[in-house]
This record gives sequence, structure tokens and C-alpha cells, in this order.
Amino acid sequence: MDFRISPILQWSARLPDFVTAIIRCMENKQQPHYFSGEKLGIIFTGGTIGCQVAEDGYLQLPDSSTYFLLEGAKERGILDEITVIPSEPFRLFSEQMTGETLSLLVNHVRERIWKEAYDGWILLHGSDTLAYTAAVLGYALGTECPPLVLVASNEPLSNPKANGWTNFAYAVRFLQEQQATGVFVSHCNTDNIPTIHEAIQLLQQLPGSGNLYSFRDAVYGTYDKLGQFHQNRIIPSRAPMLPLSEPLNLLQPAPLLQLTAGVGGSLPEIPDYIQAIFYACYHSGTICTDASFQAFAAKAAKRQIPVYLTGCRSDTLDYDTVKQWQALQVQPLYDIAPIAAYCKSWIQVSIGKSAKLI
Repeated sequence: MDFRISPILQWSARLPDFVTAIIRCMENKQQPHYFSGEKLGIIFTGGTIGCQVAEDGYLQLPDSSTYFLLEGAKERGILDEITVIPSEPFRLFSEQMTGETLSLLVNHVRERIWKEAYDGWILLHGSDTLAYTAAVLGYALGTECPPLVLVASNEPLSNPKANGWTNFAYAVRFLQEQQATGVFVSHCNTDNIPTIHEAIQLLQQLPGSGNLYSFRDAVYGTYDKLGQFHQNRIIPSRAPMLPLSEPLNLLQPAPLLQLTAGVGGSLPEIPDYIQAIFYACYHSGTICTDASFQAFAAKAAKRQIPVYLTGCRSDTLDYDTVKQWQALQVQPLYDIAPIAAYCKSWIQVSIGKSAKLI
């Protein structure tokens, strides 16, 4: 295809700034943008990392949370010789994230990351919906964008047990030392191993746990006790950039149905607006295929709604029971994190494309 950029730039003034910026990058054939350690953009959105304990004992998000983190980071030497440019599109607890607020955040990041000449970016976020934001940003920005690292905390930063300072410090260190582009997450679990995750590989955190894991344990890399970074020999799948030519407006509610394998539950009726169903399987790639599921799958097939089984691995042997859901036209999504699969489909339907991933 003869794709000429220059004529496009003649009318690019009518496009959003971040679209024009992307076109100019293509026109100039710019090399991947690595962090040089001079200018760092920090985007605050709230979450536990911005919390403080109020007089009534509840956690709240005060106006001073942004400056508390920046001053604390400077006192700890995390931001030495780095110019920080903060922004705050909104402030909320991440469990309150909706399609509307997530769209607002993604568009804020896209416009700034392509338009403003910063060397790297950190996004401070709550942990509850961190995997959703990371996946949507991963697909919205792709792998060649200036490096962006998401950071959360298991406790308020004033709590000595908080891992937020460590997560933030290693996010900065990763940006300074590793020539990487794309979207990542910095997090240190209770094993005290600072870990860098690929944005689209995150799993939902388990209830009652502050630990964060990647699907198939396929992290991007880890730091050892000497502070040396070890990149995973097998690089996890990275997010291809989806074709977003306009500001993202995620449909709310998403025309997708999320289900999780469990014992003794009942399957819901399928609402009229649903375009795809995502069924998170057990760790072994299996689900219960009793009469109720067979009836459920038959209804979906009759309406030509794909039923995707998420959490499947291509590097393991299948159990005999897998034959049963294969016969019901249930389609396994191999080697993609369940939340990433859902978010990719959500973006697709929101920009007028099919919800189908296969």
C-alpha cells in the first residue's frame, strides 16, 4: 500500500493533538524513545498510593497526596537530578474506575505521551483495577511508545509496610537503566523481589493479598539483591497497538460478559447487548460442562455470540474433559491473560470493530 504521510499532515490540524504527534513520528521515522534520565512525567490518579489516614480512621485522598509522594521521593534520593512534571486527570479510588474514567485517563496519557518531549512516564494508580488500566494502555499505546511504568502500593505510603516506595523507586530505576519502550508495571511482592511486568500480562490480585502476578509467571524481568536487572529469557507477548485514530470512548456498559469457573453457581441469562463472553477457567484450563453450561453455550451459539475460555496455556497437556467444551464450540484463548483478552475486545467494539478475538 502506498501510504503517504506528508499529504495527511496537510489536514492533520483537524485531528486530536496526539494523533498528529503519532503521524509526525511516522513522517520523521523516529527511533524508539528511550528514557535519558532528565525529564519525567508523573501522572497521578489516586489509589492507595495517594491515600492518607483521616481522623475518623478511614483512608482518604487528600489534595496534598501528590506533593507528599514527590517530597518523599526526593528525600529518599529517588528523583535526584530528574525534573518532574506532574499531572492529575482525576483523583479516585481505583475500584470506582468505569469505562468513562478509564477512557479519560487513556486519552490524557495518549495526548501527553506523544505530544510532550519527556524522557519517561510513571502513572500512579490504585491496585484494584490496575490490571484493567494496564491492559487498555498497553493496547492503546503499543510497544514503541515512550516508556510508561504503572505503580501502585499495597498500603498508604505513611505505613512502614507499604511497598509503594520500592515500586516507585524501581520504576524510576527501570526507566533510567533499561532501553525499553512500551507499557510496564513495577511491583514488589512479599518475596521482596522488585519485578517489572508487561502491561498486558497482569492477573487480577487475589482477595486479601497485595501481591501481583503475571499470567504464566511470564514477567518482563526482576531485580536481584545487588540491584542488577535480569530480563526474562522468554519475553512475554507484547501488546500490538490497536488502530485508534480518535480519542477512545469505551462503551459503558461493556457489551461483554465476564464469567469465572466455580462450584455450585448458576449461569446468567445472556443480555441482548452482549457481543462476546469471556469465561475464566480453572488453572488447569478446564471448566464444568454440565447440562446447565451446555444449555448456556447452545444459546450463545444460536445467537452467534462467541464464548471464549480464558486462562488457557498452549504448553500443557489437555485433560479429557476438554473434549466436551470443544464440542460446544467454546473457543480457548491461549497464552493471553484473561483481563487483557477482555480489554482488547472492549477496545475493539468501542471503536466499531468486532468483539471477536479469533
